[in-house]
Amino acid sequence: MLGMFGSGLNIVQSVILERDTLAHIEWNLPIVGLLVSFSLCLFAMYSLTPYMLLWTGATLFNLSLLTSDAYAIIAGIFFFSYVPTYLYFVSLGAIVAGLVLYNVRLATTTDAGALVIDDDEAEGAARREPTEMDDVLPQTSPPAPAT
Repeated sequence: MLGMFGSGLNIVQSVILERDTLAHIEWNLPIVGLLVSFSLCLFAMYSLTPYMLLWTGATLFNLSLLTSDAYAIIAGIFFFSYVPTYLYFVSLGAIVAGLVLYNVRLATTTDAGALVIDDDEAEGAARREPTEMDDVLPQTSPPAPAT
């Protein structure tokens, strides 16, 4: 749904804000192909983003978006003979380290619905006093004990 509305808004916004630029473009097949493929990529991204957020969460989604810079550098190296500085590789290492650290240990939820990372936090969250927010949070069953 977001992809469809975003595409429509993109067309309206482009016609209003870029009217002069659109009038002076030499419309040929490569330009139309690039514009359509860019629009399809945006449509796919905005259509698939909700599913990615459901499956993995916002943190992993954000870290994955950061890796798109690495793909741009790889494309620049192969298609445009670009030679990146060492800082690109340092930043790529930091992004990969963030992805690995995030996925090393899975988070669990307590019976109060609190998201916890380790067992010590889970025990503390289970012993806490109830608050008025407990009525708002969905009630879930406690996680099964580890064997």
